[in-house]
Amino acid sequence: MKYKFGDVVVDTVTEYVGEITAHIEYANNDEDAYKVESIDSTGRPVDWWISESRLVPYEEEDECDS
Repeated sequence: MKYKFGDVVVDTVTEYVGEITAHIEYANNDEDAYKVESIDSTGRPVDWWISESRLVPYEEEDECDS
């Protein structure tokens, strides 16, 4: 398992950011997937199952006021 529950990740394809809440391993050696959850602008929970190869750790960029 590459990520652990609670890690914040970003999908490199859609730029969706969320927290890992579940993990699935397939018996036929298909790629592992993670359930990534966040809250949308209306306050509703949103979740997606995303393949491990599409995920990278989320690193919040420093915001500088110039």
